[in-house]
Amino acid sequence: MIMNLELVRCGYLPVIIEVEARQDYYDALDVAGVKADFSKIINYVKEREVRALETYLGYMS
Repeated sequence: MIMNLELVRCGYLPVIIEVEARQDYYDALDVAGVKADFSKIINYVKEREVRALETYLGYMS
């Protein structure tokens, strides 16, 4: 929820982490925390943000 708060504060849409993909999210967070490699979590959130934008734009048309 904090991640979504930060996304909204920066002008992005909140993202949904599906139950089926939750382990991928946890793995990306683990890599960021243990190895200080943020590329996986950034890519994960970026992909979810694109999906959220596509869904939002789909409602607009």
